[in-house]
Amino acid sequence: MKRYTIIILIILCGALFGAILVVATTENGLGSGLHRAILETNPFRPSPFAEIIAPTPLPTPPPPKPVRALYLTASTAKDPARLEHLIELVKKTNLTAMVINAKDDGPQFEQSLTDAVLRLRQAEIIPIARIVIFKDASFARQNLQEALKYSNGSFWRDASGGTWLDPASRASWAYLVNIARQAADIGFEEINLDYVRFPTDGALSSIRYPVWDGKTPKSEVIVEFFKYFNEELKKTHPNIKTSLDIFGYTFLTSTGLNIGQRVEDAALYFDYIAPMVYPSHYSTGNFGLENPAAYPYTVIKKTLEKGFSKLPPDFPHERIRPWLQAFDMGAIYNAYMLSEQIRALKEFGITEFYLWNPHNVYDRYESALPPH
Repeated sequence: MKRYTIIILIILCGALFGAILVVATTENGLGSGLHRAILETNPFRPSPFAEIIAPTPLPTPPPPKPVRALYLTASTAKDPARLEHLIELVKKTNLTAMVINAKDDGPQFEQSLTDAVLRLRQAEIIPIARIVIFKDASFARQNLQEALKYSNGSFWRDASGGTWLDPASRASWAYLVNIARQAADIGFEEINLDYVRFPTDGALSSIRYPVWDGKTPKSEVIVEFFKYFNEELKKTHPNIKTSLDIFGYTFLTSTGLNIGQRVEDAALYFDYIAPMVYPSHYSTGNFGLENPAAYPYTVIKKTLEKGFSKLPPDFPHERIRPWLQAFDMGAIYNAYMLSEQIRALKEFGITEFYLWNPHNVYDRYESALPPH
């Protein structure tokens, strides 16, 4: 009898322990296997683990730094003393970037250029590579079949003695993309293209083009280059920014200026358009002004008004980043003249620009560039 009593007590204790375990696990949010299965298959009931596995929201990344840049030749950038002086100027002003020649008539890739780019990045200054495109001596000398020539087979030269590549030459295009890739590889954050056009001066009627057929509109040739360059570069460097220097006159006319440049075309391919709106480069009578260089605010405001009328109404104004005049020509260009150019940009909500001084001397403009 005792044996049966003990067996019954063991069974009752086991049942009681099991009941306690079920209640405890259910209260802890785990429940029985059946309860868990119901939770997992019920799409309308939130998971009891929701608060545990929810990811922490990532902080909002800071907006990109606005670009307000000085232009430097490669020789200035490779001179440590001059570079440090300009870095100090940037730190004292609202400037944020420097545009450096990575290629003018030929590539400038030496260790000293790499060192300069690294120094700018250490100083938190944006390094931008300027690449001169179809005006070229290096590739042209090594690839005569891609260069512009006279009828006697010698190099054609522009008014300053420069040699040029045929803008329709695909071999030249590939070479230029490779130059841009090299610039990106050493740390430049933006690629700025200049001389993306047919020649403007010299004995133009004497040019013999080895590739261009003379019939395809020049603007179509240039558009094909725009497309090729950006597509090929961003295959290997998808995050690099690109900008294009174009004549200020492209904002006033859609003819292509007989060089193939049209702002409407450029806007389709580049992150930023950089019209060279130097007032000294406008002609007497433009906007009714006898000496446009003396009226920087008027020249730039009217140029941008005309240019934006050629672009879609929703075209972001901040994608226009003009080159401003920081050199004497047509008038004395002091800090006030620079501030007048900047005032014109602000009328359109534009706060970014490049400054051009061929000698890279900018100290007198400090007062027009208030500190950060």
